[in-house]
Amino acid sequence: MLGDLYRLLRSGHVQAQGAVDTITQPIIVLDQNLCLAIANNAFIRTFKVERDAIAGQPFLALGNGQWNIEELRELVASVIPKATR
Repeated sequence: MLGDLYRLLRSGHVQAQGAVDTITQPIIVLDQNLCLAIANNAFIRTFKVERDAIAGQPFLALGNGQWNIEELRELVASVIPKATR
């Protein structure tokens, strides 16, 4: 039963990754803790990063912290409802 659940979750992740990879603009999907859950191929190519190296990393810590700017933090905070963080 646990194996079936794992396969189902893994399948869902693979499907989500496949859908995001079809988008030609750099896209990332964040989890509820604002950590990187999925990065599409365009993001990987544009920012010259390794998918495994950035998986699970806090969004604002990606790269050399260039994403950690006040305006972006405010935008993300205004887009994501506090109830779903």
